Amino acid sequence: MDIHGFVYFTTILLGIAVLAISFTSHIGFGAIIGFIAAGIFVGPSVLSISSEGSELREFAELGVVLLLFTIGLEMQPRKLWSMRRLVFGLGAMQVVITGLALAGVLGAVGSPWNAALIGGMGLALSSTAFVLPILGEKGELQSPHGRAAFGVLLFQDLAIVPLLAIVPLIASRSHTTSSESGEEILFAVGEATMALLFLVFTARYIIPRLLGLLTRHRNRKAFAGLVMFSVFGSAYLMDSVGLSMALGTFLLGMLLSASEYRHQIEAIVDPFKGFLLALFFIAVGMSMDINLFFEDPVGIVAVALLLIAGKILVLFFISLILGQGRAVSARVAILLGQSGEFGFVLFGAAFAHGLMLDAGFNRAVLIISLTMVLTPFLARISNWAGIKLTPELVGPNLSKEHREAVPPEETNHVILAGYGRVGTTIGRMLTEAKIPFIAFDLDPMRVQRAREKGLNVFYGDVGDELVLSSGGIGKASCMVITAQDSHSTEKILEAVHNTYKDLRVFARARFLSEADEFVKAGATLAIPDTLESSLRLGEIVLEAAGSPPDEASRISKFFRDNGYSALRANPSVKHGPFFGK
Repeated sequence: MDIHGFVYFTTILLGIAVLAISFTSHIGFGAIIGFIAAGIFVGPSVLSISSEGSELREFAELGVVLLLFTIGLEMQPRKLWSMRRLVFGLGAMQVVITGLALAGVLGAVGSPWNAALIGGMGLALSSTAFVLPILGEKGELQSPHGRAAFGVLLFQDLAIVPLLAIVPLIASRSHTTSSESGEEILFAVGEATMALLFLVFTARYIIPRLLGLLTRHRNRKAFAGLVMFSVFGSAYLMDSVGLSMALGTFLLGMLLSASEYRHQIEAIVDPFKGFLLALFFIAVGMSMDINLFFEDPVGIVAVALLLIAGKILVLFFISLILGQGRAVSARVAILLGQSGEFGFVLFGAAFAHGLMLDAGFNRAVLIISLTMVLTPFLARISNWAGIKLTPELVGPNLSKEHREAVPPEETNHVILAGYGRVGTTIGRMLTEAKIPFIAFDLDPMRVQRAREKGLNVFYGDVGDELVLSSGGIGKASCMVITAQDSHSTEKILEAVHNTYKDLRVFARARFLSEADEFVKAGATLAIPDTLESSLRLGEIVLEAAGSPPDEASRISKFFRDNGYSALRANPSVKHGPFFGK
């Protein structure tokens, strides 16, 4: 495609995407369905502006890779270890039992055993790209069903590695001897192990030091460049040794999750992730052969629905056996009822090695795409089933299953924008009152000193809405801005006001006029520190001069009340050196 064709295609695609997303979001189906609808319209089935859906999908799968990286940033190793039963218990049983059951069905309808095995395992995998954004948007990733779904999806991402490895082994017989094949396998295992060890060492010891060096030199552009280089470098490293790119970025994110820079890293990666995931969903729509669908609509829909129903039943009973409870089991099973993007990858490899014919491959892609399109509807059914199956509350106490549905993270915490002298003082007061807080600062040495004391302080620009989001601003009780310069404070207020209008924001100001500007910009209250120090000093002077403490406090309160109205009435004070012009 030349530059003129690219511009034409992009213009039409963006126009249709905006209309489709606006419509689907308005009727409550969300943006994902809109992206897929846009892909169908520009694809070969409708307008036929472009037929490069499969190539675009392969490129846009980098969005899934970045998605796994950001999930890794939230998944510290100890948290992953605490989920081992979900990942290697529930996840492993889902892949093996569902895959073998589907393979049996495919074998019963006439597929060769090797094609049936790959087909069953590929259809058993669910869609990370669809499910995790839905859980993230609803804030349910840390709920019991969110954790269980993530555990299953994570094992599926791990399972794609051996599944891709066995495709050439069970395809047409190789001309190499068994000893040569064994040597090749051992070499591949050794190569993969070395790559994993190198990634762990680099992510644990090299990258954090380089990020620290760049922050000390205040080189934020190089900081962002190093972050993206590390993410795509880890993906390339894993891909070069035959492992999943998503596995590499997930490990990188998990190893950086304890870093004081993780919120800023997430803010850098998130725009790329959102763009590539949108392209991925558009590419899924472009890959759907609507003409094939209209040749046998009843058959295609029936197979897709039977596939979803079968996967739901198997995972539901597995979850029940492992003690997840009816409500959680139903929500997880329904939410993961679709097939996923790794099915495209696995079937593409099978097609390349002659395990699948062209007609079978196209039909499988259409069925997978159709089940993925139904994911938002499955999410709604999942929520409904969870509500219906949740045990009733008994007396003042919640049932165990209902208690577990509460996310474990702290809520009603305070966000401190800046951790200098003022921020540190407020943080110590919050700690004394046992009120949780999270603080952000752009001074790496200050952040490092605070973290060495075990404080919840991170490197990050709070003027970035993505940093605010990663700091849990949606669950915060209030926010305190302690920046010294007015430009930084106004930038933060703008970022907060754009999305979180109801959040109480308290700002530090230098002068009374500056405090007024901050309130106009959205601050709930702005305190001019020079004025407050003057009033406090005045109280001390009054007491030293013989005024009773109560009288000194009354006079100070008189000048402080109603936005310092008594001081505003005095022109000499209002325009004095303490309050600006």
